[in-house]
Amino acid sequence: LSNMAVSVKWALLLTLAVFPIIEAIGSKQNVTVRGQLKCKYKNVPNTVVELWDKETLKKDDLLEKFTTEAQGHFFIVGYDTQISKIKPYVRIEHTCGAKPGCHKVTEITLDPMWVGKAKDLAFVQLDKDTRDDTDVKMSVRDECPPKRA
Repeated sequence: LSNMAVSVKWALLLTLAVFPIIEAIGSKQNVTVRGQLKCKYKNVPNTVVELWDKETLKKDDLLEKFTTEAQGHFFIVGYDTQISKIKPYVRIEHTCGAKPGCHKVTEITLDPMWVGKAKDLAFVQLDKDTRDDTDVKMSVRDECPPKRA
C-alpha cells in the first residue's frame, strides 16, 4: 500500500476509536421545537418533521422525528451527547409548491442558543422559500428524480 493509503487507513481507525470516547465524556444536550406547518395558509397534516444535529466530521445525527397531526402541529424533543454544543436544525420533506413528480425539502437552522430550551416556530409557511429571523434561518430546495434519457 502507498503511504497515502496507510495514512488514510490509520486516520479512519483513529476516528472510529475517538468518537465513542467523545460521546462518553460529552454532555447530554436537548432541544425542543414546536410549530404548525402551513401551505398557502392551510394546515399540513401527516407530514414528518425531523430534528437533526449538524456534524462537522461525520454524518449528521437524527435526534427525533414527529408526524404532524390533523391541524399540522408538531412538538419534537431531541437529545444528543457530545463535547461541543449541538447545532440543531429541522428538516421537512413536503410537496407544497413542488412541481409534479418532485418534492421540496425545507430546512430550518436554529441558533445554538436554543439548546436546552424550547423554540416555538409558530407558523412554518412551507410555500415560502426563506425565513431569516435573528435566531432562525430557513432554506428550501427542490428535489426531483433524474430524468430518463
